Amino acid sequence: MKTLTAKLERRILTLYRQACRQGRDDVAEHLLRALETLDQSSGHHKEGTRHQSTLAVAYRELTLPRWH
Repeated sequence: MKTLTAKLERRILTLYRQACRQGRDDVAEHLLRALETLDQSSGHHKEGTRHQSTLAVAYRELTLPRWH
């Protein structure tokens, strides 16, 4: 099950990046919320975990300057 969730997270991250590149902030926001929901249900937030969640990657990219 975790493998399927990880695959879904990667696909959503890809779509999130595409929405950001295309200036579709409205769509990107929905995809970010989907990643937040998956992150909460998958247990990535557990203490001591070295795994970098897909959500953390998306948050980091959100802070990067955009190049149009």
